[in-house]
Amino acid sequence: MKRFLIVISVVLLASCVRNELGDRDLFSNSRIEFVAAEYEVAVTRAPDDAEEFKSLFIGMMGTDSIFLTVTEEPIPPRVVTKGEGSVEEFSIVGFKDDEQSPYVNLKVSTENNWVSYEPALYWPYRFDELHFFASSPNENNTLFTPVSYTVDSENDSYGVVLDYTVPAGEENQSADVQVDLIYAIAPEQTKENAPCELTFVHLLSSVEFRIGDVGDNTAKISEAIVVLNNVKSTGRCTLEASTTAENVTCLTAENITWSLNENLEAYSKIVEPGLAFKVIPQMIAGSGISFELTLKISDEESGAVVTHQFPVVLMKDITSEWKPNKKYTYTLRKQGEVKVAVGATADDHTIRGVSIQNRGFNKSYIRAAIVGYWSVVDESGVEVAAASWDINEASVGTLVKGTGWENHWVEIDGFYYHLSPVAPSGYTAPLFDRYELKKITAPVSGSELKISVVTQAVEVGKVVEAWPEFTSPSN
Repeated sequence: MKRFLIVISVVLLASCVRNELGDRDLFSNSRIEFVAAEYEVAVTRAPDDAEEFKSLFIGMMGTDSIFLTVTEEPIPPRVVTKGEGSVEEFSIVGFKDDEQSPYVNLKVSTENNWVSYEPALYWPYRFDELHFFASSPNENNTLFTPVSYTVDSENDSYGVVLDYTVPAGEENQSADVQVDLIYAIAPEQTKENAPCELTFVHLLSSVEFRIGDVGDNTAKISEAIVVLNNVKSTGRCTLEASTTAENVTCLTAENITWSLNENLEAYSKIVEPGLAFKVIPQMIAGSGISFELTLKISDEESGAVVTHQFPVVLMKDITSEWKPNKKYTYTLRKQGEVKVAVGATADDHTIRGVSIQNRGFNKSYIRAAIVGYWSVVDESGVEVAAASWDINEASVGTLVKGTGWENHWVEIDGFYYHLSPVAPSGYTAPLFDRYELKKITAPVSGSELKISVVTQAVEVGKVVEAWPEFTSPSN
């Protein structure tokens, strides 16, 4: 009888607990799943400096002055899950609040943004939270060395400390084999907000060298080598999750802190343009970080190959710091140049809508002169000037500058100066609306009128020195 009463009491106790929970399952049979995305950062710049680049003269190549320009921007988002022909892998470590050992510790491969792994793992007791730390590449033992994890729900503190050394050795000399480290922290996850969203952030800086316009029309770059010197290659990375404006707790680029081992030797690597170095974020100002450039130029007509070895360039003269999750693009180009863009002519006697494009890489002031002459072709087939032409001669033609022309241009000593600087790839306001030729009969039999727009550009900081006669509203 005693035994019977004990059995009954146990059954009643279990029944009371079940009723109190409202018939909900204590334990989940739902598999833990993940969805991967990449941290995006909007670039916010004032309109006035949206196209402002830094530039540095690095040397001469033939008769051309070669400049180095730099742009800084967030690393462009890429598919961190499945790409064409490849499947990315991640390591996932997950903790409960009251446990030091990971509840989840596995490698996963993504398939259309959902992960696959074996054996399957399931969400724990439905009210338990899991705190996930994810990394890629997943070679924890060779690339990442987690020093410690921080899991403190009471104070909303979640983080990890990692040690990392850029792989050395001849096999890692090329940028195309360098590792791009990405990490995600997703705390306070439960079955209710499954699947777990992993928002990955780039821990390193991306440093890419590009070769722009550095030769004439017949020259071609046959080989380009860039060597980075004195870059610190070992450091400790501290990551801390933070709450965003959307009330999501995750890792952001602002919460990545690197401390470097100053005692280690620096490293150098060789890279072809178009491939990016993956470097540990670090201060450049005050350091000896530099780069060396070697270009081999092949002339398509003669077949000659000329090698240009440029002097060592200190990076601090153009960049003060490499930051996490940022891409720095260094482009080598000739000195800035401009190009005239002429609109379509309505007929044989009218030119319309001439604007000038800044083909340089710095914001520049532009001036232009309209010149012309009547030409004929002599008996030997050579074009020669037959008569002069003056744009202000009303009997020859009519120049219509257009409404509001004086708000954009000023005429000084035969030059037209654009009043505001023009950003790289930008255009001036129309130099004139149209020029209509009135004098159809040529002054010399068989001659035709040749009109040219001669253009010049000067960087904003040098305009006063170059064109002292011109004073723009912004000078």
